[in-house]
Amino acid sequence: MLGDYEWLADPVTSATSTVMVLLSSSAALSEFAILRLVNLTYALVFGGAGMVSTVLGVALSSYLLARLNRPSILVIFLSGVMLLSTGLVCVFGLMSAVTELQGHQNSFQGLCPTS
Repeated sequence: MLGDYEWLADPVTSATSTVMVLLSSSAALSEFAILRLVNLTYALVFGGAGMVSTVLGVALSSYLLARLNRPSILVIFLSGVMLLSTGLVCVFGLMSAVTELQGHQNSFQGLCPTS
């Protein structure tokens, strides 16, 4: 099945997936904004930080790709980011759970709330 798509160039598939991520995240942000669930200050700060980080990441990866001539460096970067984000989610989730348990709170609720 994958042989049917060998004619697709890597830059085309990369650009297509980037546009899809942009559209889906923009749709989610729009939905949260319509429901008034977005703190505008935080959204602007994190959006700006994301744009600056993206530009720096593209510049660094382009430099390393040109210098080392090894596309595998992108896989290493992606793996590192995923590993870091997974670790941070676990750490902050544990910190939140410990804080709740120390305060004798329980945010877990049953599927069928009792009335």
